[in-house]
Amino acid sequence: MVKEYNDNAEPAWKDWLVAAQSSGMWKLGATLNLKDQYIVMQYPIYATIGIFGRGTRCYLAIKQQDFKDGKLNFKTFQTFKMSWQFIIRGREDDFYAVANTQDGALKPIPNLATIIGSDILPNSQQSAAVFVEQVGGDPAKLPSGSPSGATTSHDDSHFYHRELRWLLLGTVGRRLTTAKTVGEIVLPLQQCLAAHITMRNRDVLHRDISANNILINVVDKNGLLVDLDSAKYLGDAPSTAPSKRLKASDEKRKDARPAITGTMVFSAIALAHSPEPRSWHDFESFFWLLVWCTIRHVNNVTLVWANGQLLLNSPENRQRALDQIFRYEAARVEEAREQGAQAKLEFLENCAVSCTNSQLEVLVNELRVLFKEHYALIRPLQAATDAICRSYKLAKQKIPDTIGQNLFSLASSGDITKEMKIIKEEAAKIPSKQPYAVKEVVAAVKRATAAASDPMPPFPSYKIITEIFAAFDFSKASLETSKFTPKQREDDDVFKSMF
Repeated sequence: MVKEYNDNAEPAWKDWLVAAQSSGMWKLGATLNLKDQYIVMQYPIYATIGIFGRGTRCYLAIKQQDFKDGKLNFKTFQTFKMSWQFIIRGREDDFYAVANTQDGALKPIPNLATIIGSDILPNSQQSAAVFVEQVGGDPAKLPSGSPSGATTSHDDSHFYHRELRWLLLGTVGRRLTTAKTVGEIVLPLQQCLAAHITMRNRDVLHRDISANNILINVVDKNGLLVDLDSAKYLGDAPSTAPSKRLKASDEKRKDARPAITGTMVFSAIALAHSPEPRSWHDFESFFWLLVWCTIRHVNNVTLVWANGQLLLNSPENRQRALDQIFRYEAARVEEAREQGAQAKLEFLENCAVSCTNSQLEVLVNELRVLFKEHYALIRPLQAATDAICRSYKLAKQKIPDTIGQNLFSLASSGDITKEMKIIKEEAAKIPSKQPYAVKEVVAAVKRATAAASDPMPPFPSYKIITEIFAAFDFSKASLETSKFTPKQREDDDVFKSMF
């Protein structure tokens, strides 16, 4: 990607970062479609690990003139990001542009990252089939119809091709795991929650709330919401989107877009059943991120289970708690999601959090009870839908798409009356005549009906969740956090090693 450059040579790639060897740490670069030239740090401040995924790399960048003037501080730094994205996905810079625009005018959202520049590396398209062929493998052996197995035909192969995209963000953030106090964990969550709902009101849904995407601004220590790679327009792409990657004639591409996105550890329980993503799924991800940070870093925390207590006074106990609540050991993605959802449900139903910081204790437990009551209602409805779908499998019949779309979306809707009507209609049409299958469906529908007749618990709406966060008293949030283990904090201390 990096080519040596001298003043007499023609740039190798138009509109791309052209680098010249400078010092051991810095490389000189210029993006030709930007007004200013930038210096980009040679070593990434963030890099994903693994042979799958987008291969994201983030680097510190600074204007060349600021570098020459010796203005080396976080106020002058930007973030340069590169990643291999599916062509079928909307462009991240488009999502930022739409989110930061209101009524046709630029109106940046507080605590949401802003874009200085972006582009695609020309001739960078790649697919699994092409890669396998290049390394001497047989692309015909790849499973077709999946991102990891794009065929080499001219029909649908480009659906799963990737291209190398880059962004220059106007700010730099550090991870929540570097927070030194409880307040430094809660404040970014509270502020990014507000940014999220403003995005939602502008028809952009984030869909990947995680520890890597809610950061602490290195300048003012406020929250910084980043990474719209997995975002989705709530409707058609607005006219304010600078580039239209998906046109009306490309409906197949929309269908080919992976249905499930986001970071599994922080994903909502309901997403294990692949419903249409809703705003409250992201709200639940904020909660799981808070739980994860609390277990991993907050001092004097005890998990109180129905059958005992676990004092988080050592790295071993912290790891044990994380493994218990965020359990994803299955090899297959579907099984891992179901396994993780069940572990999270057990935590909601059977565990309370005790902490010497009473503000944090109230915040975590109130959110836990909110989601516990919500899932107590929708779980019987989901069990009924699962029983109906199993009856189709027993009859060796394909579940009709209309049923799948309706039933697997039940956990996302707040209209219980409508959901129960769908369940009863579909239960009357089950194909399997085996007595135990029919009995299972009847019993499941009966339990769902009973659950739906109970008083409705509060829906995990933005209003309720923000009220819970608003009650947090930051004047009492000075309790220091602790390191998890030196090995797992190495990436968090990257700034200390650089400056």
